[in-house]
Amino acid sequence: MVRIAVIGAGIVGLSTAVNIQRKIDGAEVIIYADKFGVDTTSDGAAGIFLMAQPPPGVPDDIVKLWLGEGWKHYDSIASSAEASSAGIHVLSGYVLYNDGPKDPLYKDYVYHYRNCTDKELQKMGFKYGEFATTLIVEGRRYLPWITKEFIKNGGKFVKKRLSTLGDIGDSYEIIVNCSGLGSRELVGDAKTYPIRGQVIRVKAPWVKHFYYDTQNVVYVIPGVDNVTLGGTKLVGDEDKVVRVETRDEILQNCCTLVPSLAKADFQWDWVGQRPGRSTARVEAQIVNINGKAQKVVHNYGHGAVGITLSWGSAVHATNLLKTLLSNTNAKL
Repeated sequence: MVRIAVIGAGIVGLSTAVNIQRKIDGAEVIIYADKFGVDTTSDGAAGIFLMAQPPPGVPDDIVKLWLGEGWKHYDSIASSAEASSAGIHVLSGYVLYNDGPKDPLYKDYVYHYRNCTDKELQKMGFKYGEFATTLIVEGRRYLPWITKEFIKNGGKFVKKRLSTLGDIGDSYEIIVNCSGLGSRELVGDAKTYPIRGQVIRVKAPWVKHFYYDTQNVVYVIPGVDNVTLGGTKLVGDEDKVVRVETRDEILQNCCTLVPSLAKADFQWDWVGQRPGRSTARVEAQIVNINGKAQKVVHNYGHGAVGITLSWGSAVHATNLLKTLLSNTNAKL
Protein backbone atom coordinates (compact mmCIF):
# COMPACT_ATOMS: atom_id res chain seq x y z
CA MET A 1 0.00 0.00 0.00
CA VAL A 2 1.34 3.39 -0.99
CA ARG A 3 1.17 6.04 1.76
CA ILE A 4 0.70 9.65 0.71
CA ALA A 5 0.60 12.74 2.92
CA VAL A 6 -1.25 15.86 1.78
CA ILE A 7 -0.50 19.10 3.61
CA GLY A 8 -3.40 21.56 3.73
CA ALA A 9 -7.17 21.13 4.21
CA GLY A 10 -8.46 23.98 2.07
CA ILE A 11 -10.20 23.33 -1.23
CA VAL A 12 -6.90 22.66 -3.04
CA GLY A 13 -5.71 20.13 -0.47
CA LEU A 14 -9.05 18.33 -0.25
CA SER A 15 -9.47 18.27 -4.03
CA THR A 16 -5.98 16.85 -4.48
CA ALA A 17 -6.49 14.23 -1.77
CA VAL A 18 -9.77 13.01 -3.30
CA ASN A 19 -8.20 12.90 -6.77
CA ILE A 20 -5.38 10.75 -5.41
CA GLN A 21 -7.89 8.38 -3.81
CA ARG A 22 -9.73 8.05 -7.11
CA LYS A 23 -6.68 7.50 -9.28
CA ILE A 24 -4.21 5.57 -7.10
CA ASP A 25 -5.65 2.17 -6.21
CA GLY A 26 -5.15 1.25 -2.57
CA ALA A 27 -3.52 4.54 -1.62
CA GLU A 28 -3.63 5.52 2.03
CA VAL A 29 -4.04 9.30 2.07
CA ILE A 30 -3.60 11.37 5.22
CA ILE A 31 -4.19 15.13 5.34
CA TYR A 32 -2.05 17.19 7.72
CA ALA A 33 -3.32 20.66 8.61
CA ASP A 34 -3.68 23.07 11.48
CA LYS A 35 -6.81 24.71 10.04
CA PHE A 36 -10.01 23.06 8.90
CA GLY A 37 -13.45 24.08 7.62
CA VAL A 38 -14.49 27.55 8.75
CA ASP A 39 -10.88 28.45 9.61
CA THR A 40 -9.69 28.07 6.00
CA THR A 41 -9.73 30.75 3.33
CA SER A 42 -11.85 28.48 1.11
CA ASP A 43 -14.72 28.62 3.60
CA GLY A 44 -15.31 32.32 3.05
CA ALA A 45 -15.26 32.22 -0.74
CA ALA A 46 -18.46 33.04 -2.65
CA GLY A 47 -17.18 30.46 -5.13
CA ILE A 48 -18.30 31.63 -8.56
CA PHE A 49 -16.81 29.72 -11.51
CA LEU A 50 -15.30 32.68 -13.34
CA MET A 51 -11.86 34.07 -13.96
CA ALA A 52 -11.44 37.78 -14.53
CA GLN A 53 -7.69 37.24 -14.92
CA PRO A 54 -5.73 33.96 -15.17
CA PRO A 55 -3.12 33.28 -12.50
CA PRO A 56 0.17 34.99 -13.41
CA GLY A 57 2.83 32.92 -15.10
CA VAL A 58 0.61 29.96 -16.03
CA PRO A 59 0.36 29.35 -19.80
CA ASP A 60 -3.13 29.63 -21.25
CA ASP A 61 -3.12 26.03 -22.47
CA ILE A 62 -2.54 24.81 -18.89
CA VAL A 63 -5.20 27.15 -17.50
CA LYS A 64 -7.66 25.81 -20.09
CA LEU A 65 -6.92 22.24 -19.00
CA TRP A 66 -7.58 23.20 -15.38
CA LEU A 67 -10.78 25.02 -16.34
CA GLY A 68 -12.00 22.07 -18.37
CA GLU A 69 -11.37 19.52 -15.62
CA GLY A 70 -12.90 21.80 -13.01
CA TRP A 71 -16.02 22.51 -15.02
CA LYS A 72 -16.54 18.80 -15.79
CA HIS A 73 -16.31 17.99 -12.08
CA TYR A 74 -18.57 20.76 -10.78
CA ASP A 75 -21.10 20.30 -13.60
CA SER A 76 -21.39 16.59 -12.79
CA ILE A 77 -22.26 17.46 -9.18
CA ALA A 78 -24.65 20.25 -10.21
CA SER A 79 -26.51 17.72 -12.37
CA SER A 80 -26.79 15.17 -9.55
CA ALA A 81 -28.79 14.67 -6.37
CA GLU A 82 -25.73 15.91 -4.45
CA ALA A 83 -25.96 19.47 -5.77
CA SER A 84 -27.73 20.94 -2.74
CA SER A 85 -25.48 19.20 -0.19
CA ALA A 86 -22.37 20.26 -2.10
CA GLY A 87 -23.53 23.87 -2.41
CA ILE A 88 -23.34 23.92 -6.20
CA HIS A 89 -26.02 25.61 -8.27
CA VAL A 90 -26.53 27.45 -11.54
CA LEU A 91 -26.37 31.24 -11.56
CA SER A 92 -26.45 33.86 -14.29
CA GLY A 93 -25.15 37.39 -14.18
CA TYR A 94 -22.91 40.16 -15.44
CA VAL A 95 -19.15 40.63 -15.70
CA LEU A 96 -18.52 44.35 -16.18
CA TYR A 97 -15.59 46.67 -16.97
CA ASN A 98 -14.60 49.93 -18.67
CA ASP A 99 -11.05 49.17 -19.80
CA GLY A 100 -11.70 47.54 -23.17
CA PRO A 101 -13.33 44.37 -24.54
CA LYS A 102 -12.20 41.01 -23.14
CA ASP A 103 -11.90 37.48 -24.46
CA PRO A 104 -12.05 35.47 -21.18
CA LEU A 105 -10.78 31.91 -21.06
CA TYR A 106 -13.78 30.70 -19.07
CA LYS A 107 -16.27 31.48 -21.86
CA ASP A 108 -15.82 28.10 -23.59
CA TYR A 109 -16.82 26.14 -20.47
CA VAL A 110 -19.81 27.87 -18.87
CA TYR A 111 -23.38 27.07 -19.91
CA HIS A 112 -23.97 30.36 -21.68
CA TYR A 113 -21.87 33.37 -22.65
CA ARG A 114 -22.61 36.51 -24.66
CA ASN A 115 -21.61 40.15 -24.81
CA CYS A 116 -23.89 42.57 -23.00
CA THR A 117 -26.33 44.59 -25.06
CA ASP A 118 -26.04 48.36 -25.28
CA LYS A 119 -29.23 48.63 -23.24
CA GLU A 120 -27.79 46.49 -20.44
CA LEU A 121 -24.53 48.43 -20.35
CA GLN A 122 -26.31 51.77 -20.34
CA LYS A 123 -28.50 50.69 -17.43
CA MET A 124 -25.51 49.56 -15.34
CA GLY A 125 -23.17 52.37 -16.40
CA PHE A 126 -20.38 50.38 -18.04
CA LYS A 127 -18.75 50.44 -21.47
CA TYR A 128 -18.18 46.70 -21.81
CA GLY A 129 -19.46 43.51 -20.29
CA GLU A 130 -20.55 39.91 -20.60
CA PHE A 131 -23.58 37.96 -19.50
CA ALA A 132 -22.79 34.42 -18.43
CA THR A 133 -24.59 31.44 -16.94
CA THR A 134 -22.16 29.57 -14.75
CA LEU A 135 -21.96 27.69 -11.44
CA ILE A 136 -21.64 28.75 -7.82
CA VAL A 137 -19.54 26.48 -5.59
CA GLU A 138 -20.20 27.77 -2.07
CA GLY A 139 -17.15 27.08 0.06
CA ARG A 140 -19.11 26.83 3.30
CA ARG A 141 -21.13 23.92 1.87
CA TYR A 142 -18.65 22.40 -0.56
CA LEU A 143 -15.81 21.91 1.94
CA PRO A 144 -17.90 19.74 4.32
CA TRP A 145 -19.21 17.80 1.31
CA ILE A 146 -15.81 16.99 -0.15
CA THR A 147 -14.48 16.27 3.35
CA LYS A 148 -17.15 13.56 3.68
CA GLU A 149 -16.07 12.17 0.30
CA PHE A 150 -12.48 12.01 1.50
CA ILE A 151 -13.42 10.23 4.73
CA LYS A 152 -15.80 7.84 2.92
CA ASN A 153 -12.89 6.83 0.69
CA GLY A 154 -10.76 5.96 3.72
CA GLY A 155 -9.00 9.27 4.21
CA LYS A 156 -7.74 10.43 7.59
CA PHE A 157 -6.81 13.77 9.14
CA VAL A 158 -3.98 14.75 11.46
CA LYS A 159 -4.25 18.14 13.14
CA LYS A 160 -0.69 19.40 13.31
CA ARG A 161 1.19 22.55 12.43
CA LEU A 162 4.26 21.74 10.36
CA SER A 163 7.25 24.05 10.19
CA THR A 164 9.17 22.01 7.60
CA LEU A 165 8.47 19.03 5.38
CA GLY A 166 10.76 17.07 7.68
CA ASP A 167 8.23 17.41 10.51
CA ILE A 168 5.99 14.93 8.75
CA GLY A 169 8.37 11.99 9.21
CA ASP A 170 9.72 9.57 6.63
CA SER A 171 6.94 7.01 6.31
CA TYR A 172 5.33 8.43 3.16
CA GLU A 173 6.22 7.60 -0.43
CA ILE A 174 5.12 11.07 -1.53
CA ILE A 175 4.33 14.35 0.24
CA VAL A 176 1.88 16.68 -1.50
CA ASN A 177 2.22 20.32 -0.47
CA CYS A 178 -1.09 22.20 -0.72
CA SER A 179 -0.32 24.54 2.17
CA GLY A 180 -1.01 27.82 0.33
CA LEU A 181 0.49 30.73 2.26
CA GLY A 182 2.01 28.22 4.65
CA SER A 183 4.55 27.40 1.94
CA ARG A 184 6.47 30.53 2.87
CA GLU A 185 7.52 28.78 6.07
CA LEU A 186 7.10 25.15 5.08
CA VAL A 187 9.35 25.19 2.01
CA GLY A 188 10.86 28.68 2.25
CA ASP A 189 8.97 29.98 -0.77
CA ALA A 190 9.59 33.74 -0.89
CA LYS A 191 7.51 34.01 -4.08
CA THR A 192 4.32 33.43 -2.09
CA TYR A 193 2.38 36.36 -0.65
CA PRO A 194 -1.04 37.13 0.89
CA ILE A 195 -3.86 38.83 -0.97
CA ARG A 196 -6.25 40.23 1.61
CA GLY A 197 -9.94 39.79 0.94
CA GLN A 198 -12.82 41.25 2.95
CA VAL A 199 -16.48 40.56 2.21
CA ILE A 200 -19.92 41.08 3.74
CA ARG A 201 -22.74 38.57 3.87
CA VAL A 202 -26.25 40.04 3.69
CA LYS A 203 -29.81 38.77 3.41
CA ALA A 204 -31.24 39.92 0.06
CA PRO A 205 -33.33 37.11 -1.46
CA TRP A 206 -34.60 39.39 -4.24
CA VAL A 207 -31.14 39.51 -5.85
CA LYS A 208 -31.22 36.75 -8.47
CA HIS A 209 -28.20 37.59 -10.66
CA PHE A 210 -24.52 38.12 -9.90
CA TYR A 211 -22.75 41.38 -10.74
CA TYR A 212 -18.97 41.62 -10.98
CA ASP A 213 -17.13 44.87 -11.69
CA THR A 214 -13.74 43.28 -12.33
CA GLN A 215 -11.87 46.55 -12.74
CA ASN A 216 -12.76 47.84 -9.27
CA VAL A 217 -13.15 44.46 -7.53
CA VAL A 218 -16.81 45.05 -6.69
CA TYR A 219 -19.09 42.03 -6.71
CA VAL A 220 -22.55 40.90 -5.66
CA ILE A 221 -22.94 37.11 -5.67
CA PRO A 222 -26.15 35.43 -4.49
CA GLY A 223 -25.80 32.12 -2.66
CA VAL A 224 -28.33 29.70 -1.20
CA ASP A 225 -28.72 31.45 2.16
CA ASN A 226 -27.31 34.94 1.60
CA VAL A 227 -25.55 37.29 -0.80
CA THR A 228 -21.80 37.93 -0.76
CA LEU A 229 -20.73 41.54 -1.20
CA GLY A 230 -17.12 42.30 -1.97
CA GLY A 231 -14.46 43.03 -2.00
CA THR A 232 -10.73 43.67 -1.80
CA LYS A 233 -7.56 42.23 -3.33
CA LEU A 234 -4.81 43.85 -1.26
CA VAL A 235 -1.46 42.30 -2.12
CA GLY A 236 0.89 41.82 0.84
CA ASP A 237 -1.72 42.82 3.45
CA GLU A 238 -1.79 40.26 6.28
CA ASP A 239 -4.29 42.02 8.54
CA LYS A 240 -7.03 39.54 9.54
CA VAL A 241 -9.17 42.04 11.43
CA VAL A 242 -12.37 43.40 9.87
CA ARG A 243 -11.94 47.05 8.88
CA VAL A 244 -15.08 49.11 9.40
CA GLU A 245 -14.04 51.64 6.77
CA THR A 246 -13.56 48.81 4.24
CA ARG A 247 -16.98 47.40 5.12
CA ASP A 248 -18.56 50.80 4.51
CA GLU A 249 -16.76 51.17 1.19
CA ILE A 250 -17.80 47.70 0.03
CA LEU A 251 -21.42 48.36 0.92
CA GLN A 252 -21.40 51.73 -0.84
CA ASN A 253 -19.83 50.27 -3.99
CA CYS A 254 -22.24 47.36 -4.09
CA CYS A 255 -25.25 49.63 -3.57
CA THR A 256 -24.06 51.72 -6.51
CA LEU A 257 -24.02 48.54 -8.59
CA VAL A 258 -27.30 47.15 -7.16
CA PRO A 259 -29.19 49.98 -5.38
CA SER A 260 -31.75 47.66 -3.75
CA LEU A 261 -28.99 46.30 -1.49
CA ALA A 262 -29.49 49.39 0.67
CA LYS A 263 -32.43 47.47 2.19
CA ALA A 264 -30.48 44.24 2.76
CA ASP A 265 -30.06 42.84 6.27
CA PHE A 266 -26.43 42.56 7.41
CA GLN A 267 -25.37 39.06 8.55
CA TRP A 268 -21.61 38.94 9.05
CA ASP A 269 -18.17 40.09 7.88
CA TRP A 270 -15.35 37.85 6.73
CA VAL A 271 -11.64 38.44 6.16
CA GLY A 272 -9.14 36.05 4.63
CA GLN A 273 -5.77 35.89 2.89
CA ARG A 274 -5.74 34.32 -0.54
CA PRO A 275 -2.46 32.54 -1.38
CA GLY A 276 -0.86 34.60 -4.13
CA ARG A 277 2.36 33.72 -5.93
CA SER A 278 4.40 35.02 -8.85
CA THR A 279 3.08 31.91 -10.65
CA ALA A 280 0.82 29.16 -9.36
CA ARG A 281 3.05 26.25 -8.42
CA VAL A 282 2.02 22.79 -9.64
CA GLU A 283 5.17 20.73 -9.99
CA ALA A 284 6.98 17.62 -8.81
CA GLN A 285 10.45 17.40 -7.36
CA ILE A 286 12.71 15.21 -5.29
CA VAL A 287 14.23 16.91 -2.28
CA ASN A 288 16.69 15.96 0.44
CA ILE A 289 14.88 15.69 3.77
CA ASN A 290 17.00 14.53 6.69
CA GLY A 291 19.39 12.79 4.32
CA LYS A 292 16.65 10.96 2.43
CA ALA A 293 15.44 11.51 -1.13
CA GLN A 294 11.79 12.46 -0.69
CA LYS A 295 9.32 12.74 -3.58
CA VAL A 296 7.24 15.91 -3.32
CA VAL A 297 4.41 17.39 -5.39
CA HIS A 298 3.44 21.05 -4.94
CA ASN A 299 0.00 22.51 -5.66
CA TYR A 300 -0.57 26.05 -4.37
CA GLY A 301 -0.53 29.76 -5.24
CA HIS A 302 -3.91 30.07 -6.99
CA GLY A 303 -4.62 33.59 -5.72
CA ALA A 304 -8.24 34.69 -6.11
CA VAL A 305 -9.28 31.82 -8.42
CA GLY A 306 -8.78 28.93 -6.02
CA ILE A 307 -12.27 27.45 -6.31
CA THR A 308 -12.40 27.85 -10.08
CA LEU A 309 -9.04 26.16 -10.67
CA SER A 310 -8.65 23.89 -7.63
CA TRP A 311 -10.08 20.70 -9.11
CA GLY A 312 -8.25 21.07 -12.43
CA SER A 313 -4.91 21.76 -10.76
CA ALA A 314 -5.58 18.79 -8.44
CA VAL A 315 -5.98 16.54 -11.49
CA HIS A 316 -2.69 17.93 -12.81
CA ALA A 317 -0.92 17.39 -9.48
CA THR A 318 -2.25 13.83 -9.24
CA ASN A 319 -0.92 13.03 -12.71
CA LEU A 320 2.50 14.33 -11.63
CA LEU A 321 2.26 12.14 -8.53
CA LYS A 322 1.48 9.06 -10.63
CA THR A 323 4.56 9.77 -12.75
CA LEU A 324 6.71 10.08 -9.62
CA LEU A 325 5.38 6.78 -8.29
CA SER A 326 6.16 4.99 -11.53
CA ASN A 327 9.71 6.40 -11.65
CA THR A 328 11.37 4.03 -9.20
CA ASN A 329 14.85 5.17 -10.29
CA ALA A 330 14.31 8.83 -9.45
CA LYS A 331 17.32 10.38 -7.71
CA LEU A 332 18.31 13.74 -6.29
